Amino acid sequence: MNKRLSQLLVMFVVFALACGDAMASASAATLYGSGRVSVNGNAVMPTTTVFSGDLIETAPNAVANLTMNGSSVLVGQNSSLVFNGQGVSFASGGAVLQTSQGMAAKFHGVTITPTQTAAKFKLQQNGHTLNVAALEGNLSIVNGTSSFGLAAGKSVDIDLNEKGRDTQNTADTNSTSASSDNSQKLPKSPDSNTKGGLIAGAGAVVAVAIAGLVAVSQKAVSPAGP
Repeated sequence: MNKRLSQLLVMFVVFALACGDAMASASAATLYGSGRVSVNGNAVMPTTTVFSGDLIETAPNAVANLTMNGSSVLVGQNSSLVFNGQGVSFASGGAVLQTSQGMAAKFHGVTITPTQTAAKFKLQQNGHTLNVAALEGNLSIVNGTSSFGLAAGKSVDIDLNEKGRDTQNTADTNSTSASSDNSQKLPKSPDSNTKGGLIAGAGAVVAVAIAGLVAVSQKAVSPAGP
């Protein structure tokens, strides 16, 4: 019984560690920087790993390329964003995003989501205006309580501060308008998970597994119970 219990404990620990590694991989990305690029306020080497919740900033004349499973984000100069594991949340600047996993992006109160898994789109802030361009694939854009679609090859300007203005599609001379009511202001520090949460989560899985096995072993030794 002791040998069997030990084997089961080893199996559960290996499984829990594997799950922890998988979660960490899903919430991590590789960052390639050129120029002054910082993560959480600290200057980084040309190549580093970032995790969910990390704040990435680029200085003037600097760029950063963020890559993860099936997606990449080419961040332009003077940009600030938070990597959240499954997407990115911008405070300022711009980027070109390419994804085969339907990765979404947020910019202030605006959420941009590909309608298919594969898409390429560009975000660029110009003062109080956000320009969204659907380079490949269609997009779904939610701005406050309003939402609209953006077809591939089209672009749209969204006012980030004022309510009641129309968003103007600027992809060609026959552009159309879409509503952008109820745009919201960006919170100063978006909520996000940290690396410590991943480690704590994996530890909790191991602890629960061990406790469960001990309980099963005790029951097998004394089936009648007190």
